[in-house]
Amino acid sequence: MSSSTRRVLNGYATYQRTPMRTMSLGEMRTLEADHGSQRKIATDPNRVYVMDRKNHRWQVFTTDGEFVSLQEHVSHPNRIALDADGTFHIAGGAGIEIWKRDGTKIGSWGEKGEAPGQFVAGSVHGAWMDTDGSLYTAEASRNNRLQKFVRV
Repeated sequence: MSSSTRRVLNGYATYQRTPMRTMSLGEMRTLEADHGSQRKIATDPNRVYVMDRKNHRWQVFTTDGEFVSLQEHVSHPNRIALDADGTFHIAGGAGIEIWKRDGTKIGSWGEKGEAPGQFVAGSVHGAWMDTDGSLYTAEASRNNRLQKFVRV
């Protein structure tokens, strides 16, 4: 096991700093930390970012579990892909939303539809970024497909 692992189990976001210490953010009961439907977490050396689909937001914690902030008005965030600059590419109800870590929205894209390059509404449940900056998406709907979008 690596010295730093992340996982989501049974609706609770967990972040494991060492093989011997696991912290569960989902068990915290402050208003800010009451999660609805966690889908993905991302980390940097000082922060844990928790995507909360049900509550249309993401939350930020220290790696010790202390609440830092939250960003609301994110359309059903399911998964997050980070590019080389650390920008968030969030797959969710509005296709792909692009955000800076500080909560500044850069933009969004993803025409609704079933043709290649389009998304069925609310269907984008997966997103991964490769080292070339290409974004791969997974849809969970009547399309049930993977798509690759190449950065130009």
